[in-house]
Amino acid sequence: MTSFVPMPSKRKRGVLRWVIFAVHMLPFALIILLYPTLEALFANTMLRLGMLSWGMLVVLHLIIVSVLDFRENIQFYRRERARQQMIAAQKKRQRMMSQLYVTPTDDETL
Repeated sequence: MTSFVPMPSKRKRGVLRWVIFAVHMLPFALIILLYPTLEALFANTMLRLGMLSWGMLVVLHLIIVSVLDFRENIQFYRRERARQQMIAAQKKRQRMMSQLYVTPTDDETL
């Protein structure tokens, strides 16, 4: 009796989300570092409003990415646990089948 062992599930890595986050974060970090120079160039409050809104967008993006990553981890562990339970059930079934059929020993064949 052959048994089917499911392949281990591959964890999806949300690399694109983190790349987009880095693309958002790098200019924001540069603006924070260059703020005194930019403040001298732009004396109005539009710069502050723009930085605040951009910062909120980056934080919102980080929260969304973290929630999605957490959700994917939960789904991965559930699939992996179901796979392990299936493998354990197949091993138990094979052990029961091997105990059901008695193989003749050398003494019985003579």
